[in-house]
Amino acid sequence: MSEDKDSKTEDATPKRRSEARQKGQILKSKEVNTAALIFVAAYALNLSGPHIYKTIFKYLQATYYEIPHIMKNFHQADLHSYALKSVQVIFMMVGPIFAAVFMTAIIVEVAQVGILITGKPLKAQFERINPIKGFKRIFAIKSLVELVKNAIKTSIIGWVVYTTLRDNIDTIIYTIKNSIPDALQLAGNLIVTIAKKAAVCMIIVAFIDYFYQRWEFEKSMRMSKQEVKDEYKQSEGDPHIKGKQKQKMRQMSMGQVRQAVPDASAVVSNPTHYAIGIRYEDGMSAPKVVARGRDELAIYIKEVAKEHDIPIFEDPPLARGLYNSCDLGEFIHPDFYMAIAKIIAYLMKQKGGKVAPPDEDGIKPRAVRMGNTMSEEDRETLGGDDERGPEKPL
Repeated sequence: MSEDKDSKTEDATPKRRSEARQKGQILKSKEVNTAALIFVAAYALNLSGPHIYKTIFKYLQATYYEIPHIMKNFHQADLHSYALKSVQVIFMMVGPIFAAVFMTAIIVEVAQVGILITGKPLKAQFERINPIKGFKRIFAIKSLVELVKNAIKTSIIGWVVYTTLRDNIDTIIYTIKNSIPDALQLAGNLIVTIAKKAAVCMIIVAFIDYFYQRWEFEKSMRMSKQEVKDEYKQSEGDPHIKGKQKQKMRQMSMGQVRQAVPDASAVVSNPTHYAIGIRYEDGMSAPKVVARGRDELAIYIKEVAKEHDIPIFEDPPLARGLYNSCDLGEFIHPDFYMAIAKIIAYLMKQKGGKVAPPDEDGIKPRAVRMGNTMSEEDRETLGGDDERGPEKPL
């Protein structure tokens, strides 16, 4: 077990953190919640203290004057009425405080955990029933830390109560002997004082506990190097398998190219990065892309084109434009009609045994390769050394 913990040296990945969150394993300090609730309750008591005092005093005063009437004319309905009135008085006194505490609990919980809805922590975990594991949990370091924290909190609250009562003992004795209303007011003041002191102490405890819980959580979330590798394989795929898949895809693409390129009328190339096979026949509305590829596949397209004596036109801008705008099986974009039309015109005249003349702008087709069938005379006639090439797409 110790060796397993020592091997976990890597920070948790986002995937590991997400899975842990869904299981309810989150960074949370209960002491932060406790400190916030005590703090809000203390200041809510301080603000509503005068209201609570007046409400209690009026209720006791009214009850005191009504006791003779109650004793003379007691009815069951009166008991129900006074019970309901008592509940209303209590609600008026503590309702605002409970509302403030309740809202604080929600805000602090969301601030620490966020919005998390999961039922996994509620599922039965039978390993927790194991008495041996339960015995180990009792003596685990985490349990000992919780025990120490509870002892510290109890000691703090006890110390606060003791010192507050000790400092006010003379006032307490004097007030109780002389005036009940003053005694009620003093009791309220003492409760608020105790709550404020306890809140300050609990904030200090919460501050320390939060950083401890954060350290403990990050420690529990650590992963070994092997776990990180395994997770990467699961999410990204095994590199060996991905390599085989890519190889298989290349083989499939090459098979499709070998079938499609012989049907092409011409191939437009980059010359090394892109290659697009274009097919055009009489009656077609526009030339159609029958093969396309880049890098290795582009080189293979040109090799197959050479094998079948398919003309190869080297025009980098045109090749890039066709590759980026036309998918396999689509007709070429109208922006490329003019450039492709000149290639087709040349091909059609080649079939008739004539060489395409320059257009009105004096532009000649770039060198055209016809496999091993193209003669040097054809190259010279086509203006193979002309660097201008076909008209570029708009």
